[in-house]
Amino acid sequence: MKAERENVVATAPNSDRHSPLQDVAIEDIQVTSGFDMERIHPLSGEVIPHPGFDAAAKSGHVVTAMESGVVKEIRHFEGLGQSQIKVENSRGACFYIHVDAVVEEGQNVERGEAIATVSATTQAARSAKLSTGDHLDARCRDREGSWIDIQKEMGL
Repeated sequence: MKAERENVVATAPNSDRHSPLQDVAIEDIQVTSGFDMERIHPLSGEVIPHPGFDAAAKSGHVVTAMESGVVKEIRHFEGLGQSQIKVENSRGACFYIHVDAVVEEGQNVERGEAIATVSATTQAARSAKLSTGDHLDARCRDREGSWIDIQKEMGL
């Protein structure tokens, strides 16, 4: 069960990244699909790399920036009612997927600042075998473009 409490310690002991879910401590994040570059997708059965982690969260849960940076891109997926937010900084970029943005492209954001809410998984997404339910997909790349296993880094 996720902790819903004020003033949660939101950073991992071996990482300076902030919890991507507001009021949920790092140790209370429920990972439903982990970092796995040879992951078998739970719905399609296909091998599809998953360079991040999925965190169970209800639709509307506030998503916070894991690192400070600039919102470089917000992509909306037509018919799926979901967006992807890309936040860049000197270390690389973090991506927040299956969300509804509350920020704008070009906006500076601080670590821990609200940037989105978790989207409701639409029937279209379920029918297209893209998602089993509401969640946040969080992932980061370094400056060279390599995916970082932030799940391991954050101790999830």
